[in-house]
Amino acid sequence: LSMGSEGLPSMGRAVVLVLGDVGRSPRMQYHAVSLVEHGVDVDVVGMAGTPPIDALRRNERVHLHLLPVLELPILNSKNISALGPGRLSRTLFLAYAPIKVLLQLLQLIRVLLFTVARPNFILVQNPPAIPTLLIVWFVCMIRRTKMVIDWHNFGYSLLALRLGETHLLVKVAKVYERVFGWLGHGSMCVTQAMAAWLHSNWGVRSAVVYDCPVDSFQTTQPRDKHDLFLRVSNDFVPNLEADLGVQSPAATWFTRAGRSPMDVTLRPDRPAMLVTATSYTADEDIGLLLDALRIYDTLDDSRAPASQKLPKLVVVITGKGPQKEHYDGVIRSLNLLRSSVTTAWLSQQDYPRLVGSADLGVSLHTSSSGLDLPMKVVDMFGCGVPVCAAEFPCVGELVRDGENGRVFKTAEDLASQLQEVLKGFPNSNVLSRLQRGVAESSTQRWRGNWDMHAW
Repeated sequence: LSMGSEGLPSMGRAVVLVLGDVGRSPRMQYHAVSLVEHGVDVDVVGMAGTPPIDALRRNERVHLHLLPVLELPILNSKNISALGPGRLSRTLFLAYAPIKVLLQLLQLIRVLLFTVARPNFILVQNPPAIPTLLIVWFVCMIRRTKMVIDWHNFGYSLLALRLGETHLLVKVAKVYERVFGWLGHGSMCVTQAMAAWLHSNWGVRSAVVYDCPVDSFQTTQPRDKHDLFLRVSNDFVPNLEADLGVQSPAATWFTRAGRSPMDVTLRPDRPAMLVTATSYTADEDIGLLLDALRIYDTLDDSRAPASQKLPKLVVVITGKGPQKEHYDGVIRSLNLLRSSVTTAWLSQQDYPRLVGSADLGVSLHTSSSGLDLPMKVVDMFGCGVPVCAAEFPCVGELVRDGENGRVFKTAEDLASQLQEVLKGFPNSNVLSRLQRGVAESSTQRWRGNWDMHAW
């Protein structure tokens, strides 16, 4: 790693720290894998939950330290987030936050000071910044090692979504983040815009290491798509058989099998498949997507020729988060004729296959800071899937409107783009053009990009 003026050793030991569910932190897991590939022994420290990727769990040079999530039975982050915005939610958050910080502080002190061997450096994800940056800086001082910060976003901007930009705690959090960002021995971040902001506002120099797809994100072939939907469709909530019919080994909603097990083709009458991934948080508006589908349902193509007809849609929303139960209820109440909407949580093996099966991706990420990029779009591009993405200041670093996707502001914009891109499906000229744009713009993979910019 060579991200700071002092540089860091090319061999040795590292701690990769993410104060969140390790299995749902792909970038930090990929960092750990890349370090191991360069001969570094890695201690991965984070919260238990979703199983980490196989490349970490099965590597003898990786030591996993998965910490239990310590929360109170009633006053916890899930229940508070489920309340949505409002004074009650903010009040409970302010009561709960110090307890959570104290519990996390004690966990991190125990592991970083007394459990892991002394590392050459600690690579820490930010956010969350509190108490992570303080603890890592303290441990680095005690153990005479170095702190490297991987800026995914800013903790204070996420806090502002809950408390408001003018709240005193948000202002304190911003100063805290700036101070410890400046104290780091090295930094990397996810966009050119973020690197420029860090340098001009906080005096922090940061290498840009873009998110890139790993090799498992590829276009899913018809045979694999056939097998995937026979296996996982029963896990969809709600189940789509009432809308689309019962699948069988001979035919799924998208594929048809021939006489040979390998003879699987895409059905010409298949619906178009849309995929979006979400954490069900405040910076991703699932309601906007559902509103766009309601508008799409009302579009009149009765006089259009066959080459301009609008397809039916299968919309799969993947992910977990505090507002999932709310949106599951909203989805069940939908009464759409053209769209079938479902939610799913897939294994680390099946998620890339699902993304690679899609015809079009949707990103609802708007960024609390306006300076980060959604990794879900990177994964979709890795699978050759064009994306309709919500507009925010630096989304153009990834999605080039009209070339490899479309950018929208409102539900009306998104509905119009679905109409434009998918009319005549599966023989849509616009969709084909965007697919070619994705193929031309998304040639870089994680390993080559990381070796070039982080090592």
